[in-house]
Amino acid sequence: MGKNHRHSIFWALILIVAGTVLLLNTMGILPGNIIDLLIKLWPVLFITGGLDNIVQGRGWVWAVISLGLGTVFLLANFGYLPWDSWNLLLRMWPLILVALGLDLIFEGRSAPATIIGVLIAVIIMIGVAWFAIGNSPTSKLGATPVSQPLEGAASANVRISDPVGRMELTSGASGDLLVEGTVELPGKVKLAQDYNVQAKHGSLNLSTSGEGWATWSGGLGEPLWVLELTNDVPLDLRAETAAGSLSLDLTGLDIEELNATVAVGSLDVTLDPQDELQGKLSNPVGRLTIRIPEGALIELRLDTAISTHNVPAGFEKQGNVIYSPNATAANAKIRLTVEQPVGLVSLVVVN
Repeated sequence: MGKNHRHSIFWALILIVAGTVLLLNTMGILPGNIIDLLIKLWPVLFITGGLDNIVQGRGWVWAVISLGLGTVFLLANFGYLPWDSWNLLLRMWPLILVALGLDLIFEGRSAPATIIGVLIAVIIMIGVAWFAIGNSPTSKLGATPVSQPLEGAASANVRISDPVGRMELTSGASGDLLVEGTVELPGKVKLAQDYNVQAKHGSLNLSTSGEGWATWSGGLGEPLWVLELTNDVPLDLRAETAAGSLSLDLTGLDIEELNATVAVGSLDVTLDPQDELQGKLSNPVGRLTIRIPEGALIELRLDTAISTHNVPAGFEKQGNVIYSPNATAANAKIRLTVEQPVGLVSLVVVN
């Protein structure tokens, strides 16, 4: 006699979760922006998929791993783990292939074989939890000071590249310094700092070298880079990270061209109303927040796919272009291209 295949409950569970969140939000029990809440809850897709597999009797191995991954990602999104969910997903995605392979091996097997498969899945999830919480002795982070004098430069290009972690860039470098601050690096990773001046124009490149990233588990949190740039000379700034968060406060800085990239994670940019700049903000997967001073004349060209946009009242959207109040194609002082295929783009007006 054939197996009784139960109907999928995946979309039913998604509707129940979405309805519950919306209800709690409208009643004030679960405060906050509803879009932000729904984005934080994306790991529920994993949990729902796991429950659906169990109900349909389609395989316990994938169900256990899916439930575990969803739980870990959800805890990360709400701040209970040192990593955020996007960073974990960037590192853990091959595990999904492993889980599907194991499921194919053990699906339809005898009860003892299924138990072995489930035990393997549990062991894998214990490893994931250990990674996420971080108990590896190779996770130690060391602080490295950064200090680079201008050396007579009257302008400069600054490129800062951080593979994984949090980066915070602001104004306020003291004296005749182009940049100062500290960076945290794991293991054998070293800071590569290259600077030269030609015709009074400086060129600085801050990056990393070494093999420590391969053995770093992230157990003691994400590396934090806190750097201050000079207010005294005009800058072309390029800041980039593969996974993590990047916070740029351009207040007081003289930025002529800006290129900021976070492949997976969050990008937060505070603009200066006095700047006349152009550039590009790229955040393929994650959340992009642009803080716009009141009265700033800004033009944003959106290159997005399925991203959600939060646009303040008074801003005008013309096709894929957004203008701040009183800004036009002719008078905009700040012109930025925004690339974000998946995630949330928030425009916030600040005083």
